[in-house]
Amino acid sequence: MDPKMTEVTQMFARFKAAYARHDLDACVTFLSQLKVHLTKFPSLPPSFQQTPNAVEELKLAKNFTFGRNSYLHIIDEIAGCSEKGYDSLSVSDAKQMLMFTSDQDLHEYITEEHPEWEIKNGAVFFQKAKESQPCKEIPSLQLINQTLSYARELERIV
Repeated sequence: MDPKMTEVTQMFARFKAAYARHDLDACVTFLSQLKVHLTKFPSLPPSFQQTPNAVEELKLAKNFTFGRNSYLHIIDEIAGCSEKGYDSLSVSDAKQMLMFTSDQDLHEYITEEHPEWEIKNGAVFFQKAKESQPCKEIPSLQLINQTLSYARELERIV
């Protein structure tokens, strides 16, 4: 196997292990590194070149996409809980809670994913979101089924 493929495969295995341990700081680091390494594979966008490792590179990229989407799903879940549990958070607390490394990353996330939130005076305010959405009953059976499904998927991956 190509040394680059071996390195990326090992890094992805370390990401999965960190994800299983719920070590989200390590997950962020590994995902950033994986993203950089995957951009160097010639068989992936934008070049789409036919290479001897094209099939392996595409499989690895597919697995990376799953891992990244899982991580983003975790951030979205934390954001939803924060929105329900707090009227506001300091930018510093929101950044730490949502696992962002910079204020800029937090601002970009809020702008793209939660434009109804307000950032002012060093705090993130959730009131607009609370006012615009009526309270709903928690679909407990659906939540249990989704949790069990996620657990099975994680077990299959690890």
